[in-house]
Amino acid sequence: MDFETATTHELKQAALEQHRIVIMQGKFDPERARLLAGCVGTLIMRGASLPAPLRRWVGCGLMGIGIGTDPSAAFHLKRPRGRPNVVDWTDVAARYHALATSGVAHYTACAQIAADLSAEAAREVDEKTVRNICDDHISWLYALAPAELLRELTSAEVLEVLMANRGMREQLRPFFGGSLPGGLEAESPE
Repeated sequence: MDFETATTHELKQAALEQHRIVIMQGKFDPERARLLAGCVGTLIMRGASLPAPLRRWVGCGLMGIGIGTDPSAAFHLKRPRGRPNVVDWTDVAARYHALATSGVAHYTACAQIAADLSAEAAREVDEKTVRNICDDHISWLYALAPAELLRELTSAEVLEVLMANRGMREQLRPFFGGSLPGGLEAESPE
């Protein structure tokens, strides 16, 4: 994208799309991260108003730098340490919702999801991997929300709630040294 010739509307749309993928979904790609930073920087230099998600991203990133967090980590512009994701957490969330609202227990649901993903993928998906994804991104909602409310929600609606929560958690993470303090991360349901 040519930042100088792009319209403000095009820059905002491109930045929001990259923010959704890189920050909200956690799918790191250096090109997308650079595009996000370039679009937001150009918008700021033009004096354009930033949409709320981008304003939070810039504000929290700058605040993280202010307390000593590495700038790349504060703005989520470098690949997280560790192995690459084997499965997409949003796919696990949709499957978990279908099973959990059918009355399937947490550990049984994780085992079933791992088996289903292994059958579909070219490689084995470990049950512990699925359980970690659920514990990190999903199970807090099922621990806090009433079962009757969750049954009324579609997978898309649940994913929207989870994405909003993930965005807030990821923006707060630099302030707590990479992890959130007790109470902000729910225990997984039994």
